[in-house]
Amino acid sequence: MDRQELNRWLAERNLKGHWDHQPWSQVVRSHLWKWSDIYEGLNWSGKLITTDEAGRRTIQLRNPGLPAGMTNTIHFSVQLVNPGEIAAAHRHTAGAIRFILKGNPQAYTVVEGERLPMSEGDLLTTPNWTWHDHFNGGDEPVVWLDGLDIRLVGTFGAMIQENFKKSQQPIEKPESYSSKVFGQARPTWIKSEFVAPPYRSLPLDGDLRKSHGAEGTRGRSLRRRFPRICQPFDRRSDAPDFFLPNSIAPPAGEDPFAPPYQHDAPQTAPWSYAGDD
Repeated sequence: MDRQELNRWLAERNLKGHWDHQPWSQVVRSHLWKWSDIYEGLNWSGKLITTDEAGRRTIQLRNPGLPAGMTNTIHFSVQLVNPGEIAAAHRHTAGAIRFILKGNPQAYTVVEGERLPMSEGDLLTTPNWTWHDHFNGGDEPVVWLDGLDIRLVGTFGAMIQENFKKSQQPIEKPESYSSKVFGQARPTWIKSEFVAPPYRSLPLDGDLRKSHGAEGTRGRSLRRRFPRICQPFDRRSDAPDFFLPNSIAPPAGEDPFAPPYQHDAPQTAPWSYAGDD
């Protein structure tokens, strides 16, 4: 028996010698995924594949330097649900966020019995191990960006998925339940079994202007602001805070740490991102 024969003999028994070096890439490479390619593939899949066949009709972003997935920690894909379709209810140990690219008033996600509408520009969260399903009751396809920590969860061998007993779970809570009950002011007698409850965040610019008009309550023009999402470390909370720091220096004599408006309170979002403006 020579060395090559020994290597084959070991491989047949799912073994491998340390001396047997084989090309294997685990390097995350820089890559640009073209939206035109993603969208064209998604539209073709909408005609060729049903949600009954696939469970979830998604185009996954794959990194050319990895055997599978986009990175070693997070995963992104783009999902399409056609009019009248249901993406059946299930739950898994990976948490998810969904940024709606194309929505309509009749499309929604249900998370733990709470209906979350899917309008363009919305950000929805699905905490890990929560039942969730999607439905499109409109006349046009709905498209959104899925983000999950499934690669990180899988690295620890902790990825588990369970299907619901029916294709859709019952709606048991009023709309915007989590954002109202688990916001900055909350009833102390209502508790959540989840560290970060389901949440729907509306487009920022539209919300601010609708609430306060073109000028802030301090009488100054609305300056352009970039959201920063960060985890607070000076108090306990069911969800981290969503701050809106000033993107430009404030006028002379004005408090640089003042919120955008006099009576604003930080909005909440049940996930965090450590990044710059």
